[in-house]
Amino acid sequence: GSYAIETAEGMNQLLLCSRYGKKELYCIKLAAGFTWILTVALIVFLSVMIPYFGIYGIEGTGEMLQLVKPMSMLPYTIGHMLAVSFGIYLLAAVMFAAVTMLLSVITQNQPATICGLMGYLLIDLFVEFPDRYSLLQKIWLLRPNAILMNSGFSNYRLIHLAGRPFLNYQAAPVLYAIIVIAALLIGQWKYKRLQVGN
Repeated sequence: GSYAIETAEGMNQLLLCSRYGKKELYCIKLAAGFTWILTVALIVFLSVMIPYFGIYGIEGTGEMLQLVKPMSMLPYTIGHMLAVSFGIYLLAAVMFAAVTMLLSVITQNQPATICGLMGYLLIDLFVEFPDRYSLLQKIWLLRPNAILMNSGFSNYRLIHLAGRPFLNYQAAPVLYAIIVIAALLIGQWKYKRLQVGN
């Protein structure tokens, strides 16, 4: 993360003395991080979709979702699913950026930040919860990989938020937004407490 690199190179001491204050500096770093991650996410998305649409065309986007997800009972078209998936994908990218920046501020150590993220990715690939742990399983099925790749549009377990039932793909963006806000607030609080050393 950017905060850890600054600490390793001793640049953080200069930045913490900014005359504009830590809050403005933190906001600028967040804007830079989010701009970078959204640009990369958009490039990755376009690098997949442009060849796909170039080969197969876009005529099928108006067809029902069941053509590509036979187990889905949702009354959506493929184009609608693609638009919803793209929104979730961008929000998940912002969430990963916010969590990365938070880990970077907390650890002030680049290898620790990278190892934390790689550890999550390995766990994401290999861990599944059995049905008897239904609460853990519901939470685990809200992660971005599960929503975008596996069963996000064909999982009908309801999650109740504020007294209303939601499907996984509807509840996941709410959870991601909460994680982003929490990471930003905790990161700002932690960043304000950093002190200039000797």
